[in-house]
Amino acid sequence: MKKILFYFFISISSSLYGQDISVETQKYYVSANGTEVDTVCCLNYQVRNISATSQVMMFTEDDVNSMPMKQLIKKKLKRRYGDFSLAFFVWDANIENNSDYVLVPHFFVKILQPNESFNITLFFQNEDDSLVDSLFRNHILICNLEDIEGNDMFLGFKAAINNLHLEYPYPSLTLSWSQFALWLHG
Repeated sequence: MKKILFYFFISISSSLYGQDISVETQKYYVSANGTEVDTVCCLNYQVRNISATSQVMMFTEDDVNSMPMKQLIKKKLKRRYGDFSLAFFVWDANIENNSDYVLVPHFFVKILQPNESFNITLFFQNEDDSLVDSLFRNHILICNLEDIEGNDMFLGFKAAINNLHLEYPYPSLTLSWSQFALWLHG
């Protein structure tokens, strides 16, 4: 019953926020010495923007169901990772990003245009796949670009992300659950 309510909530929330998230589970059973069997699981997510506006996707340490969207966005953009935050990059035009790499999940930003999709493969070993799926979905922040670009938020966000090459440039991402969970609780 819990699982049915969870999927009902996900389908309602995805229609409200303009994205469709589908998941496919693949399990592999690996035996190193012939007696012990490890389960390796891959959750393959496809995030599709089904709205008429651009959507921004980020990972956040906060549970996306725990507070209003604007508060989540502000907390994510102002959260410091060492000396920097995403807001710091947006506000300070003198910073140069000479790297072709984006620090994932800390500074991960993906902008999805209408009807565009993005694939995430999450792999893990010997974990409950429904629990991992639930936890992972609770830390994917997807919002309208206008929610960030508004006068009371971070005006010039998209331009700064483009100018500094901070947007994740590829159509897919592969993550290790153990590393992602370490980041969440770090």
